Amino acid sequence: TICSGLSDPLRGYPHDGTYTLSLVRSTGGRALAISDEGLAEAVGKLGTTEGVFAEMAGAASVAGVIALTESGHLDSSQSVVSVVTGSGFKEMC
Repeated sequence: TICSGLSDPLRGYPHDGTYTLSLVRSTGGRALAISDEGLAEAVGKLGTTEGVFAEMAGAASVAGVIALTESGHLDSSQSVVSVVTGSGFKEMC
């Protein structure tokens, strides 16, 4: 990925990824991969619809919501909270 905030190879704490996936699975959650294009789309949508300038890693949750909506796993009757962190000024790609 071109997004440095998400390209961490987990050096020094490799079990964190396994632990995170076990939590997702045990709670019935869903994990998915988002392309760089999907991250960029989420950054753009946040900017144009909400006036929020987020970095790509910070917009990953929104990219996930977009992908889940497009795949039919979420619909307009459901409520979703998406946490957006990291200013776009932190890392402009």
